[in-house]
Amino acid sequence: MKGIKLIAFNSGVLYIKMIISLIVSLYTTRLVLEALGVQDYGIYTIISGIVVLLSFLNTTMTLSTQRFITFNLGKGDQIQLNKVINTSIILHFIIALLVALSLEIIGVFFFNNVLNIPLDRIEVAKAIFHFMTITSVVAIISVPFTALINSHEDFLTTTIFDLIGIFLKLFVAFYLFNTEYDELLIFSFLIMIIMCLIEISKAIWSIKKYINITYSIKLFFNKEIFFEMSNFAGWNTFGSVCNIARNQGIAVLLNVFFGTTI
Repeated sequence: MKGIKLIAFNSGVLYIKMIISLIVSLYTTRLVLEALGVQDYGIYTIISGIVVLLSFLNTTMTLSTQRFITFNLGKGDQIQLNKVINTSIILHFIIALLVALSLEIIGVFFFNNVLNIPLDRIEVAKAIFHFMTITSVVAIISVPFTALINSHEDFLTTTIFDLIGIFLKLFVAFYLFNTEYDELLIFSFLIMIIMCLIEISKAIWSIKKYINITYSIKLFFNKEIFFEMSNFAGWNTFGSVCNIARNQGIAVLLNVFFGTTI
């Protein structure tokens, strides 16, 4: 009965989160569009597609890591669980580094040869891209901690953090009407700060909450688990990247032929 109640509670929490997120996000989008204007909003949208990409990528990586954590939680094997957590931390640090290098290299190519952005906004657009890269790196590094929370089925915690982030974005949207700085630049910077703080907060909360986990790369890093997790996550990630590239590719093509407004 306890399991049924937990499922019902978590389902209710997730539905409430979805409804609140939808309503607040729609209103936030309206405010941001009004504050930035059509062109700047178009620039932000085309570049922030990387956040959309990484959100799906992170979901895939979180589910992959969560699979290994949940399996060992069910077995009650604390030593093996410590090995999985510590190994996944190293794995995601490596992935974050590779993603950061790839994005910076791809970014140079796209800005010079592909994207159709007005010359007077190109430097701001590049700054936004760097902000998005930082956000992506922090999000990837936090994956093991998010997966640990999800494995314990503590969806109320993740919902609270996510809703805090959504309302902070709404606050930023209101702030844009009162700032004397470049609205697009300040908006992108503050969004980066919010998203990074949320991910870091989840990681800190996870470390403080689950005190049975021992964090020691030296003691618990395991090569076999590393390659097993890499293989499992790799194929899932490949499928997600292909799907996302198809969808985001449409946005890039629209930008190339019709500019930022479309």
